[in-house]
Order: sequence, then structure tokens, then C-alpha cells
Amino acid sequence: MKRGAPLLAAIAVAAPVYSCERKPEPNRPPESTGAIPAQEVVATDTTTVDLSAYFEDPDGDELTYAAVSLTRPPLTTVSVVGATLRIVGVKRGRTTISASAADPEGLGASQTFAATVLGKPGFLQVRLSYDEEDVGAVVVLVEGPSMDSVRAGEAGLEAYHAPDSGGVRAFVAGTVADGATVLRFWSEDVTAPGDYRGSLLEAAGKDYGQRPVESGTVAIEK
Repeated sequence: MKRGAPLLAAIAVAAPVYSCERKPEPNRPPESTGAIPAQEVVATDTTTVDLSAYFEDPDGDELTYAAVSLTRPPLTTVSVVGATLRIVGVKRGRTTISASAADPEGLGASQTFAATVLGKPGFLQVRLSYDEEDVGAVVVLVEGPSMDSVRAGEAGLEAYHAPDSGGVRAFVAGTVADGATVLRFWSEDVTAPGDYRGSLLEAAGKDYGQRPVESGTVAIEK
């Protein structure tokens, strides 16, 4: 027995040592947990989306979120604070937004969704630039999409209007100064004044004498 003990000790020394430590699992990228639904926002208004409800990390890592509008020129502005995506409507139309999530090592996931910007109803102004003096009446034509509640643009003016091909023809009486707002009308989208066109058809002085119309410019403004 005494002679066997050194042999056992030598075997023990010669035996390899195996570690019981496990290798770390490889980092996995974030995953989408559901499709972000299509969004609607009124022009100039804001809607929000909680992006943390649509992404998760299988390793439990904290995620960083980002988003970008894919339509040019952009119909929306987008920004992300924390996990909250803010979508601000700029102009009526349909756009696509890409949202993404990334883990601390830069692995990420993304998805796209549609956003529709609706028109913002309100009043638009019809402004007349005219360098003639002592103007007492004008006839203007405004063409464009639907126009409701057409009325005089300023105190002291009276307006009478009737439908015209593709728009409204209005007779405005009173002191019409250069730069005066001669009319106001209700539009389905005040963010798109460029959808309308205005022209000066007739002008008369306070003495009822006809005035030239060539130098008159009609602008549609918000």
C-alpha cells in the first residue's frame, strides 16, 4: 500500500485540469414584436407611438430607438425621445416612416409603416396688392378646391359672391387699400394655399371710374 501511494499521486498530477466555466452566449440582435400600425395625423398636429411596444431584445439589453421619414419632400417631421416617436404633420398626403431599435453593440432591427397626413380645415385669406389709389370696388376670381363661407376680408368691406367655373367670383365694395385682405373663405386644408389661384378681373375708383387691372396681384395666404 505504501508503494502504491506515490503512483496515485503522480497520476493525479499528470491528469489534465478541466474548467467548469461556460462560454458566454453570443449577442443577439433586437427583434420586432409586432407591426407598427398605420398612423393618421392632421397637418400641423402631432401624434405619438411607443416604439418599445414593437421591439424587444432577446438578451434583455436596453435599446436605443430612431426613426426617419422616407418620403421626399417630407410630409411629416419625426423625432424620438426615449422610446416615444413623435410625428408632426406638415402637408396633406401619404408617407412612409422607418423606425428602428439598436442594442449597445449596434445590432438592430427596423420596420416601416404608413402615415397619412390629413388636411387642417380653416380660413384662407385673399390678399390684393394694387398700387392704384382711391379704389372703391373690385371683382376677383378665386379658383381651386372646395370653398365655403366666403366673406369680406376686413371691416368696412362688403362682399357678394357667386360660383364660377372651378371657383368663386366675388364683388368687393369699400375702401380697398394696397395689400388689403378682400376675402376670406373656409378651406379643407389651410396648409395648402398653393392649391388656389386668384386674379383681379375688374377694379373701379370711388368715383366709379374704371381702373386698370394689369398691375393687380391676388395672393391666397394662410
